[in-house]
Amino acid sequence: HYAEFYSHNFIYAASFSGALDLLNTDVQNGILNLRIIDDVPLVGPFGYPNAPASTNGWFAYDTITHAEELHDLSVALYTGDMGDLEHTLRDGSYRLQEKLTSLNVSVYLNDYGNGQSIGYECDGGHTWPCWKAALIDVLPRILATLQQEF
Repeated sequence: HYAEFYSHNFIYAASFSGALDLLNTDVQNGILNLRIIDDVPLVGPFGYPNAPASTNGWFAYDTITHAEELHDLSVALYTGDMGDLEHTLRDGSYRLQEKLTSLNVSVYLNDYGNGQSIGYECDGGHTWPCWKAALIDVLPRILATLQQEF
């Protein structure tokens, strides 16, 4: 979200199985159903989803809603398709890709499915080996963009 709010400080942004569609009720329920100490429900950093838009953190921090702020950046999206959580987040990656494409923003999407195509012991889930593999894959893309800019 920093790249949207401070786009003048960025030339590249990447998401590794990110919660990009905060208006998706499955994403909201996943966050709201998290538990913290002593099994106390977590409202989350965005407040309640049914709050008015003017005070609603879900709307204020929704990447898809504010995708036009990424107009001067290159964007990479990585997602797998193993497990319920990854399936839910995967949908947001595709929605953001569609939105960015409609805004003529440079976007790269790597749906590595079950992880075999990206390697590094990635199983396609919402796991560190997949994020590590995505970071290894995106680094040359970031460096190439930096070389073009500087």
